[in-house]
Amino acid sequence: MKKTAVWLLLAMLLMTAVGVGAEEMTESDPAETVRAAENIEEAVELRLESRGKQVEDLQRRLSLLGFYTGGIDGIYGGNTSQAVKEFEEYVRLLEQRTLDTLMGAQAATPSPKPSAAPVPEENDVPVVVETPEPTPTAVPTPAPTPRTSVDGTADLSLQAVIYGDADDLYLCDVTRGLNGLAARRVQRRLVALNYLNDAADGIFGVNSQTALAAFQVSNGLDETGVADRETQKKLFSEDAIPGKKPVYNQLVIGSSGDIVKQVQQQLIMLGFMNGSASGSYDKATQSGVMALETYLYVLDHPELKLKQTSAPQAGADMVDGAENAEELAAADPESNPYGVLPETVSAAESVGFEPTGVMSDALQRRLLEDGILVYSDVLRRGDSGDDVVRLQRRLYGLGYLTASGVDGQFGGGTETAVKRFQSRNRMEQTGIADQVTQYTLFSMEAVKSIKPYQIKVSLSDQRVYVYAPDAQDNYTILKKTFVCSTGTNDHPTPKGTFRNTGRGARWHYFKKFKCWAQYAWYIEEDIMFHSVLYDERDESTLRRASVSALGHKASHGCVRLSVEDAKWIWDNCASGTTVVVY
Repeated sequence: MKKTAVWLLLAMLLMTAVGVGAEEMTESDPAETVRAAENIEEAVELRLESRGKQVEDLQRRLSLLGFYTGGIDGIYGGNTSQAVKEFEEYVRLLEQRTLDTLMGAQAATPSPKPSAAPVPEENDVPVVVETPEPTPTAVPTPAPTPRTSVDGTADLSLQAVIYGDADDLYLCDVTRGLNGLAARRVQRRLVALNYLNDAADGIFGVNSQTALAAFQVSNGLDETGVADRETQKKLFSEDAIPGKKPVYNQLVIGSSGDIVKQVQQQLIMLGFMNGSASGSYDKATQSGVMALETYLYVLDHPELKLKQTSAPQAGADMVDGAENAEELAAADPESNPYGVLPETVSAAESVGFEPTGVMSDALQRRLLEDGILVYSDVLRRGDSGDDVVRLQRRLYGLGYLTASGVDGQFGGGTETAVKRFQSRNRMEQTGIADQVTQYTLFSMEAVKSIKPYQIKVSLSDQRVYVYAPDAQDNYTILKKTFVCSTGTNDHPTPKGTFRNTGRGARWHYFKKFKCWAQYAWYIEEDIMFHSVLYDERDESTLRRASVSALGHKASHGCVRLSVEDAKWIWDNCASGTTVVVY
């Protein structure tokens, strides 16, 4: 294979630009170059509808150079023609670069200045200087332009370039942010070598950079993420080492697909994420990734964890958010403590670490392949910190805690939740999260909490239905039916499934409406089950109209019940009982 094809093509442009005829150069026969490359008797021009081994060789060579992505079938069709056109466009870029270099060099060379005319001395005879006739304005010579045409036909001259030394096709370093043909051919080659799992769109972004870095590591090059000349020489060679599997694409808000779902499932199982594995990278997923980043930072900096776990141990008198939610609800009837995730400060954040919320290739490999450390230490009442937050978040996801319990403080409420988990999972009920408990908790086999009841509210029926679980833990057994009043059309009761629920105040005062109700039980925010209405905190001040309205839409969003029915929910339904409004 001859190396002179591209050099000769560019050299001819240089000669033309400086006024040297192309006929003064000695150019090798392009057909000879093609025959040597293809090992054939006769080289021919290839165009649409050409067929045979020469087309097959052309396709294979264009694929190696990052211009062709179709099948190697020996048929010169639309894909092959398009690849040839793109190659021609690329050669024009090479030609233009050469011309730009030449014109820059010419501009930098100063033109010789004419010698100054002699000035006569005082005693000399005056010299008569004739006025020269005006010189006609010179017509500017048009700047040379690339000579390669873009027609999709592989003539012998073009084939000679295609089969020339691939290193001669180096145009520029390909770095993150570069847009164009040079970036696209690098991307295509990374796809073909099984490093890049993304579109070769000509925009060299973070996924392309990560894939290129992986290629460099596998091929013994410096891991820079930049396709310099040395990297491209290896990349477009036949001995480039392929990847075992593509790198993971960066995941951010808006990403979707099976890989996002896998990430979400792991984040939920390991206690980093609240929500469902929907396959869509939403705000909940971003928060879960940030929690993972923070946790790993502490894990990688043991000195932070030592500071964090210097809390009182075993049996310490600590109150957590899971323990005093009812007291908070009674003390502040206008707020719902169950639906609030308390603010927690990680040891990593305390030293200035800021998580990104971006699921990088390295983070995905650590989560999905290397595995996250599940157990590091026994957790018990009195402990606090990142490990406790993760424990509580997993208990919350499995239904043993409400959102208010995820506060990083291992108090009585968390201890009770651990005992309930141990009971449901056939373990000794110690309330201590030891190694066995944590390995079970952070696994796909962890059994969810089963509440005694599930409540459903039918807006069309104006009824509340209470179900108990069957032998398969499905809520199919109807236990109670209550007549109710839900929100009016102007102030509707919100539909949905709500789990951050629980008992409120025995007597609840509505400041906005200047009335009272008994047995408040929170559904979401300021929406709750409660009794019919009173003018004062006195059963003798009952508003009869609220009783008569039962069975009809009459409230401002809450679900009104008779006093007896409201009391039954208040007495029998635990915090975290699921409520479905439909």
